[in-house]
Amino acid sequence: MKKVQVLITCVTLLLIPYLLLKASGYIGNQNEQNEIHNKLKDTVYYVLKEESYGIRFVSMEEYLVGLTAANAPISYADEMLKAQIVLMRSSIVRHADEVRREPYGNEKYVYAKEEELGLAYYDDKDMKRLWGDKYVENYNRIATLVSATKGIYVSYGNKAVEAAFFPLS
Repeated sequence: MKKVQVLITCVTLLLIPYLLLKASGYIGNQNEQNEIHNKLKDTVYYVLKEESYGIRFVSMEEYLVGLTAANAPISYADEMLKAQIVLMRSSIVRHADEVRREPYGNEKYVYAKEEELGLAYYDDKDMKRLWGDKYVENYNRIATLVSATKGIYVSYGNKAVEAAFFPLS
């Protein structure tokens, strides 16, 4: 009899929060999730970098490697780095979607300006100086983690969130 009571209590404790979140709209339906996934599949996100020689568009996925190098120690576990990557991707998508800049009038391509993101970024030269002989190994590790989380970002109400986080060091 006690086992049944424990089982009922456990199921209730797990079911009630889910039902409350579902009723309040915090848990989206599958159609909303598909719309979000398709949005990243159909839109190419860039970050506009102002450099000494002019401006350059960097793909979001490539930019995330430099952001991760600058904002999270390479010694951290893969899952921790993936979490940081997802948060940073969320910020880029949020900024790009808020302003909705479309170079060449093409809605498939959207970009955010680097200075709007307010995040530290390392280019290849910075990463080589930081990692030395481990540059190739560390770069490939981060690039693999960025690729493993491709298309994943945090959203609420069908919009990317401003993912508040601070650099880890």
